[in-house]
Amino acid sequence: AAAQQVGRNDPCPCGSGLKYKKCCADKPVAAPSPIPGVAWDDFFASDRMLPEHVEQLGPKDLARIDISKIGIAALRALHTRFVALRAWDRAERVVAEQIARSGPDEARKLRDDLVFQLLEANEVDRARPHIAALGDHPIYACELAIRDGKDPWPALVAAVRAFVDRRI
Repeated sequence: AAAQQVGRNDPCPCGSGLKYKKCCADKPVAAPSPIPGVAWDDFFASDRMLPEHVEQLGPKDLARIDISKIGIAALRALHTRFVALRAWDRAERVVAEQIARSGPDEARKLRDDLVFQLLEANEVDRARPHIAALGDHPIYACELAIRDGKDPWPALVAAVRAFVDRRI
């Protein structure tokens, strides 16, 4: 069966609620959102958004996502994408949202990943408050000592002691 043609005065198939002629008629393709029956604007604030959806979106669309509305799995996927794009402000907002929802212990992995990537990108000053929020983290203390031109030996010894203490 052939797809039915959309009339200019018909509702737009994108789900915006506007007439087709006022919405997507002049666009090359009026693609539906990844969730059938959900308009794009609603999709960006949907708790039904999946990590797979986040992985498929472009940077401009990622910026449109309402992080306060999406589920935890999609939030974590969004964090991964923002870190990969080096969109530090947005990645920090995702960490803050995870803390607001679940507390600092649940957000620790996201923050740790953010710190690691910030240090890799030589964004030391931006990483410092996150390192402080992680608490006693001997590896990061050693990393900061090296980057600050200080003697890293005390931090390295503390890191080894912490590792040995955890293994015993």
